[in-house]
Amino acid sequence: MLTLSFEIHAAASRVLVPTLVQTAGKQVALPRGSAPLNYLALKSIHQAAVALSMSGFFARGLGSLTGAAWVHGRMAKTLPHLIDTALLLSAIGLAWTAGLNPLHAPWLMAKITGLFVYVGLGFVALSPKVPTEWRRAAWIAALATFAYIVSVAITKQPLGLFLLF
Repeated sequence: MLTLSFEIHAAASRVLVPTLVQTAGKQVALPRGSAPLNYLALKSIHQAAVALSMSGFFARGLGSLTGAAWVHGRMAKTLPHLIDTALLLSAIGLAWTAGLNPLHAPWLMAKITGLFVYVGLGFVALSPKVPTEWRRAAWIAALATFAYIVSVAITKQPLGLFLLF
């Protein structure tokens, strides 16, 4: 479970700023002097980018598998890069703000590893040169990997959704 401790930021009266993040029984102090609501703003940007990235990948994968022409258009090829850049930069910002090191936070390392798997599967799923059966299997596996990454983010446990089994 994730809990945040708050204090009133001196430079912006009556603005609550997270000062301590507690997750999976470990407490991480957030750096003082950071901008008000920096952590919560980054988290909101990150979560919005996750939702947009997943929706876009789902739509592009489905469109690619059904032979839709729009998946070859400029917007379908450019917009995902912009969204994924915002996703990656907000993730780095969150880790930096919370003082998290993937070498000391196994759940974060699991998310990063899952991201590499997801990108590889996504590459296969959206590649027109790969046979349709392989693309379909890679698309489904990428969606499952994405679900795993989100479950790790929610549980702050490297096993994520596998904790249910």
